[in-house]
Amino acid sequence: MVAEDLPFDDGRFDASMALFSVHQWSDTAAGLREMRRVTRGPVAILTCDPTLVRDFWLYDCAPDVLDTEARRSPRPAALTEALGGTVTVEPVPIPLDCTDGFNEAY
Repeated sequence: MVAEDLPFDDGRFDASMALFSVHQWSDTAAGLREMRRVTRGPVAILTCDPTLVRDFWLYDCAPDVLDTEARRSPRPAALTEALGGTVTVEPVPIPLDCTDGFNEAY
């Protein structure tokens, strides 16, 4: 199964979410449209803003890695446009003691 072609009826789910994955989809806009199609309630996307990658402390140590990741990540404006409808973008602070296994937590 891929985000761009979900095998579910319209409005099948109360809510849906994608966590740090939209940058891996072959067609981000199509995947977001599919999420909206199968969801009758809220759609939540947790991702990184690629324009802020140089503000991340690890950039000093691995700029090529982070620049590569930034090129793969869609900008928030592209995500909101693809989702359509009412969209709110909110920053999510990462606590210093976060133990989750994603790049920005380390």
